Amino acid sequence: MLFLRGDDGRARYSAADALAFVAASLGRRKQSGWGDAAGGARRSRWASLLFRRGGERRPSPLRRVFGDATLRDTVAPLLVPCYDLATAAPFLFSRADAVESGSYDFFLRDVCAATCAGGSAAVPVRSVDGRTAIAAASGGVAAMGNPAAAAITHVLHNKMEFPLANGVDDLLVVSIGSGSSAAAVAAAAASATPNAGWRTPLPPRSPSPAEMVRLTAEGVADMVDQAVTMAFGHTCGRNYVRIQAFSCSRRRRRRRLARGRRNRWTRRRRWRSPTGC
Repeated sequence: MLFLRGDDGRARYSAADALAFVAASLGRRKQSGWGDAAGGARRSRWASLLFRRGGERRPSPLRRVFGDATLRDTVAPLLVPCYDLATAAPFLFSRADAVESGSYDFFLRDVCAATCAGGSAAVPVRSVDGRTAIAAASGGVAAMGNPAAAAITHVLHNKMEFPLANGVDDLLVVSIGSGSSAAAVAAAAASATPNAGWRTPLPPRSPSPAEMVRLTAEGVADMVDQAVTMAFGHTCGRNYVRIQAFSCSRRRRRRRLARGRRNRWTRRRRWRSPTGC
């Protein structure tokens, strides 16, 4: 909504309009993180809300908001990730590709529905000319849980829209994480023994497929963050910022872990001090 071009050539909707649309669509209920099983069901409800089948008479909210606008009808460069189940590979909706070829120009309403689709609610999406078709799943799956690296590569190789971007020194990247799963962390903490100390708690059962997807997605996102941090090198603190929210239980667990390591190191130093080693 923030990128849709209006009749005056500027953005048609403001940030307040976008926030009001999301609040009206999803409600204001307190819900768990997007990465757990409940989050997957919520993504499915979000996709079904935004993308209605052709047999339904009532138009979807996205159709009312975007109409027939496509990726070409945006006021700024745009890159939106999703996962194509047909090819088992990530897929990126790009305004630069849409300008070059109609085969990569998609309706904005379909782009939003594709990146919000749940795991069992794959959304069939076709380009405007019908030549490109994908079975889209959520952009938050393991393949694209952190699209920061894809965005950086896109900017550095897109000389048409970013002619002055020659290296990481010319970039300012703000990566916003999707947060951790509070329910999964609480379950893992509850399974730990009272005297576990700094040891990592072990789950009492094998993880479910939804939990495995969540763990894989969080692991891949952290690896991408580490790789981007190393790529920026000495400019990381100025040119690359990663914002990641953790649940309270996870923060407490990390504090206990750090406190246990400090206590162990203190005991080791006290034991060695009489010998002078």
